[in-house]
Order: sequence, then C-alpha cells, then structure tokens
Amino acid sequence: MMTIGQPGVAAKVDRTIAISMVENEDGSMAFDPVSVTVKKGETVRLAFTHEGEYGHELSWIRMSR
Repeated sequence: MMTIGQPGVAAKVDRTIAISMVENEDGSMAFDPVSVTVKKGETVRLAFTHEGEYGHELSWIRMSR
C-alpha cells in the first residue's frame, strides 16, 4: 500500500467534504459524491454518513500527480 499525503492539523482544515454511503435499488453500493478532487497542499476533512443497511469499504486511487 502506498501512502499519499500526510495527516493534517484539524484546526487548519480548508474545507469539509460530506460523503454519503448508500445502496442502490439493485443492491450495489455507492458513494455520493462518486469522486473528490483535492488541490495540492489543501487540507480536507472527510465526513462520512452511512445511509444504507450494509457495511461499506473505501479505497483511494491516485488519478494524477
């Protein structure tokens, strides 16, 4: 596993991104929003809300440098 970024300082968060975890009608799992863009050097807080019945997993994929 590759580490991307570093822990931020909670008092210096630039913005909070709300992410909902849900199930679709067909039973598949989904996140809303489906993608997040963060600028280099930006400190963000991810606030997850579980709105479904089943457990979810989250994986990060680095799209570009």
